[in-house]
Amino acid sequence: MPFSSTDPVLQSDSTRAVQWARIDLLLLLLLTLCCGIVTYKDIHLSYTPVEDAAMLLRYSLHLAQGHGIRWNIQDPPVDGATDFLYMVMTAALARGAHIGVIAASRVLNVSAYFLSVLLVYGGSRRAFGSPRWLSFAAAFYLVGGPAVKMASACFGAPVFGCAALICWYFATRYMEGERNWLVAVSFGLTGLVTGLVRPEGVFLAGFFLLGLVYFCGWRSSVKAVTAFALIFAVLGGGYFFWHWHYFGYPLPNPFYLKGDGHLYPHSMIQSMVNVSLMLAPVLPLLPLGFLYKRSLRRTVAVLIPAVCFTCVWVLLNDWNNHFMRFQYAIVPVVLLSVPGLLMDLPKGISLPKWETLHGLQRAALRVALGFALVVAVGYFDRIIPYISAGDGMRTFALRLAPYAGKGYTMAVTEAGQLPLYSDWRVIDGLGLNDAWLAHHGERLTEEYLDRSKPEIIMVHASFPGSAESMKAMLYGDLYHAGPVYNQAMMSAYARDHHYILAAAFSPNACNYHLYYVRRDFPDSDAIVSLIRDNPYYFLDSGLETRDVRENMLPAAFPCFVS
Repeated sequence: MPFSSTDPVLQSDSTRAVQWARIDLLLLLLLTLCCGIVTYKDIHLSYTPVEDAAMLLRYSLHLAQGHGIRWNIQDPPVDGATDFLYMVMTAALARGAHIGVIAASRVLNVSAYFLSVLLVYGGSRRAFGSPRWLSFAAAFYLVGGPAVKMASACFGAPVFGCAALICWYFATRYMEGERNWLVAVSFGLTGLVTGLVRPEGVFLAGFFLLGLVYFCGWRSSVKAVTAFALIFAVLGGGYFFWHWHYFGYPLPNPFYLKGDGHLYPHSMIQSMVNVSLMLAPVLPLLPLGFLYKRSLRRTVAVLIPAVCFTCVWVLLNDWNNHFMRFQYAIVPVVLLSVPGLLMDLPKGISLPKWETLHGLQRAALRVALGFALVVAVGYFDRIIPYISAGDGMRTFALRLAPYAGKGYTMAVTEAGQLPLYSDWRVIDGLGLNDAWLAHHGERLTEEYLDRSKPEIIMVHASFPGSAESMKAMLYGDLYHAGPVYNQAMMSAYARDHHYILAAAFSPNACNYHLYYVRRDFPDSDAIVSLIRDNPYYFLDSGLETRDVRENMLPAAFPCFVS
């Protein structure tokens, strides 16, 4: 994989460049093999997508079917997917390759994982001319990350992380001396792509630009700033106004519920904790970049986007941040930069050269470095456990699918697996996929439910004592004010309109899935029987759960029991 570069470090020794190309190709193949082993070990193709991921896949499914970006085919467009470009890419791959959207999602995420690992290695070598062992160590650490687990769950964070990494790679090349229009335009375009994959990518790309300007100075940054500004103004502005026209509002639907103009200090604290956990073996190395003038500027340049992106989460609620996925994108960015920060260290502190070491010393050093790297990778793998369900509500939702063609509606507080697999028309009781709720105070009303008279109402009721309720109470979370109210309101609506409490599935005394069925439609009895007389697998655990409706005490739960 020979690279050409204007980097004087690479140009200074043509013999080294030839050797680098041959040896590094083998190391890239080794990294690819390691990624393949981790993928084989960690991918679970039978797993049900986690709730938030399943929501996005419903949009991809409808787009792939030619219905546009819609939550319900019969209703106007709504942008509840958030990960716009990832959603479009999933739909395009599913349609073009004639595969399901779940398979398409996993193909995209696993591909992004492979590409990210290889780019951390090749990119750091290309930009800095860093030693092979440094670049390999940084890339190998990413091998053990949560990307494959995210792929099993169908979250798009690996795609977002890969887009951010490519953008930072071009920023790094510009900073390291390739200050031409080709690199500047590539930086701007990949920054726009990063913003289209996820909206916070706009902030992240802007933080990359700040780091670049700091490193290069204003005068040397003119090309990068000009290309970035023009691309975001023309292409980004065009997308923004198209989005506003198509959906009727400027931002993705969840931002009106999870942000809403408020600050969330606990989200920023959790973001700091997540970044610290994911980069724990790497963070102690960063202060070493302050030892020398060249690496000092590089260190500050990467800390600007890393710190700013970590803190920007004060603007949004941290809810459903599975696998620390909201902060994952900064991990490959830091890993790409680490070799450039440390490559001057041996010279500065007079470490012995490799050539001067005898055989036993070299062997001992290899063993020590290899052991440290394996431990670090094992740490990264273990801090983020699986949460995907083996089955979840998929089997249950598939039993409802034959009724989808009859125009029935369900109102649910769990708007992931049920809508995706049942294909019913769905009212999302928490508002993430409902434009009316997001823009009308996020609270359900009896009149709003009366417009559809849902045949099924499903409520995930969490009572004090559960982790969800405790978190809401501790933080006074504004995002939960509407959802907690809507849970009780939906159950009260079912009670007041004489719905049948078909089942109350519960893994413990604090956590219930309640299913109410309207009495006055032709398939009412059949659907009640379908709910009661078949096994039910709970959401994320995937474990079979019993119906405990006979044991629920109306005096204790008056809002939820008919």
